[in-house]
Amino acid sequence: LVVDTLEDLTSNALDAGMNWSPSFTEFRNEIRANRPLISFIPGHSRTVAGYTRSGLPWLSPFRGLLVYDPWPPNVGVITRWENFDTQTYRVTFNAHLTLV
Repeated sequence: LVVDTLEDLTSNALDAGMNWSPSFTEFRNEIRANRPLISFIPGHSRTVAGYTRSGLPWLSPFRGLLVYDPWPPNVGVITRWENFDTQTYRVTFNAHLTLV
């Protein structure tokens, strides 16, 4: 439904996709290409628009995502860094501009 809606609302100017097993690499690649993603976690959705990695590779480095999430209303933090390795990501949606 989300994929169809994104494509319908843009008269197919966007080619949307869905991934049921999102990886940190997918987030990184889409963000590097200037394409924020819609991310679903249990019971909620939000936008992911940035990433970071820090620490030494052999010591389980921090892999963070910059999340835009106003939930709950009037209380939620609009922008925050989230630890990719401690959150359950159910599905992501992305969209690529196509020439029409």
